[in-house]
Amino acid sequence: MKRERNLSMPNGFLYWLSYLPIKWLSRRHRRIVVHDHLTEPLEGPVVILANHLSYWDWAYLPQAFPKHRLTLIANRYYFRHPAIRFLLRRLKAIPKSMLYPDVEAIRKTFQAVRDRRYILMFPEARLATDGTSQTVTAGTGAFLKKLNVPLVFVEISGASLASPKWAKHPRTGLVEIDVKKRVDPDAFAPMSASELDAFVTANIRHDEFEYAARTKNVYRSPDLTAGLDGILYVCPACGAEFTLEAGKNHIRCRACGHDAELRDDMTFSSSLPGIRTIRDWNLRQHAHEQTRYEQGGFDFSMDVDVHRMDMMNPKKDTYGEGVVSVSKEGIFFDGEIAGKRERFGLSKDQLEGIPFRCDDEFEFYHHGSLHFFHPKGNKHVCAKVAIACDVIRANRTPQR
Repeated sequence: MKRERNLSMPNGFLYWLSYLPIKWLSRRHRRIVVHDHLTEPLEGPVVILANHLSYWDWAYLPQAFPKHRLTLIANRYYFRHPAIRFLLRRLKAIPKSMLYPDVEAIRKTFQAVRDRRYILMFPEARLATDGTSQTVTAGTGAFLKKLNVPLVFVEISGASLASPKWAKHPRTGLVEIDVKKRVDPDAFAPMSASELDAFVTANIRHDEFEYAARTKNVYRSPDLTAGLDGILYVCPACGAEFTLEAGKNHIRCRACGHDAELRDDMTFSSSLPGIRTIRDWNLRQHAHEQTRYEQGGFDFSMDVDVHRMDMMNPKKDTYGEGVVSVSKEGIFFDGEIAGKRERFGLSKDQLEGIPFRCDDEFEFYHHGSLHFFHPKGNKHVCAKVAIACDVIRANRTPQR
């Protein structure tokens, strides 16, 4: 008798056909170790929640659940290309417009629950810049309460040290995937939505530099600092912006001469004792922008080329140019796209964060379309835009 395929689950043949080469690629420069602390077999539906440290995280998690086919909530950007869209749809991946309301993603996640699938979610919705966790996106707790399924918390360690967002060279080193615990709905049912937000944030919290100091793991590369000036733009010694140059395991300030060497254990050899790690330096940048927010001089702008994505067909993408301005009121574009004058953006109450690629672009959604903004001049400003928008979000009045 011919066995019927279960069309509600990810296609088994395509899932495992994809899994094997992805597993090999993810291990080319890294040693992957999985620690499973679950005491009982896992049965769907469940939501697997993990911190987000590197572009490879989506490839690491299936290795922690080899007996299950995971349903990934993925950036809608990757569904634009027909061949990739064909594969992702058969793998039952769920397209999501990151840091933007998305009704389709909500509907398909509820369908995945009804199909009793294993749903993988990165609730921070963007990569950690400096190896430390961020708060979960607004509404995560409320959404999980409505799903009303068990939550499985996973901690990824070493992924950012092995593959930093800003790095020009791969590193060799250890990545650990720790399947920590399962939390059933009756345990979080008494929590409010905001309390569950805080609970999820606490359970995915991770600091790569605490991990490196505890384990003494070493991550080696031909040049540990190449690309580091893509996220570090404020000199901690003199406070100058965009005067840093990184390379040959050093980062130096052209204005004051401050020089810090980054060692194999990912700590700085520097004359500033308070700047021991990249995390410390990045926190100093946040404090720098917070001071500007409080004391004035916070606003800035830049000329950009803009790329508007057609979310179904890259051949229909449109292009333009204009000015992006950042102020206490939010982030806004003013210019032309495909010959039409446009002004749009995100007000301070809409801001959930600005993803960016180092020395390339920063991005946000408008009317369902993803926009890439490429600064025409100083490319390092992408990191400043992201931090400034985080400061705006942190200072806005909480909504009741």
